[in-house]
Amino acid sequence: MVRQEKKVIALLATGLMISLAACDGAQTETGDGEAPPPVDEQASQPKMAPPPIGGQTSQPKGERQLIGGQVSKAKEDLATRLSVDTSAITEESVRLVQWRSGAKGCPNPEMSYTMAIQPGWLILLNVNGETYRYHAGRNGLPFYCPADRAEAPAMGLGEEVM
Repeated sequence: MVRQEKKVIALLATGLMISLAACDGAQTETGDGEAPPPVDEQASQPKMAPPPIGGQTSQPKGERQLIGGQVSKAKEDLATRLSVDTSAITEESVRLVQWRSGAKGCPNPEMSYTMAIQPGWLILLNVNGETYRYHAGRNGLPFYCPADRAEAPAMGLGEEVM
């Protein structure tokens, strides 16, 4: 009986992993085109850093390219929102994080999300001294997250990657 229970648990775990993989990146928010308000840094300061995802402490070349692409997309979106040139946008922080759910740290009250840890990115950009948050799943597109919806990652700010 124990052997059969282990097989059932393994099948359920596999199904959950496939479901989570299919959900990663499913949430994409483009907003209403208005300029986002600056981030209230004190409202969402996490206390602990999570362990690196996959046990890596340095980023392989392909990973660095992915991160650079995420930051470029976030900068392009913010430049459009604020009607500024991308050269006016600086990177404050780019971190590998673990989000609490499929909301990736930016829940919309009108939506429901997978309730499982989601690896992803927290990108903080700065324009004229104001900070703007972009969140993403590990392989999804970054999206702007307004300060009133922003949640801290599951286990802190994570590993700074850029």
